Amino acid sequence: MYLSSLYVENFRAIRQLKVSFEHNVTVMIGENGCGKSSLLNALEAVLGRNVPKDRFDIKVTDFHRPFFNEPQAENMKIVLGFRGSL
Repeated sequence: MYLSSLYVENFRAIRQLKVSFEHNVTVMIGENGCGKSSLLNALEAVLGRNVPKDRFDIKVTDFHRPFFNEPQAENMKIVLGFRGSL
């Protein structure tokens, strides 16, 4: 089984993003501040690499804020898609 897709909404630097992953390798490139680390942090929040076993603590700063003078988003969504068999 492999991660085939990721949908992220209102998480850190990401307002809305859908990514499809290849079976073998996917490479992410982009300018500083475009959301690469936010995408990896979203995966970590759901898959739990460095997350306490009982829960992931979402902080107010984890919600997307479009501009500094605008309010932060009120809802957040992270959805993983998997393909293949074990």
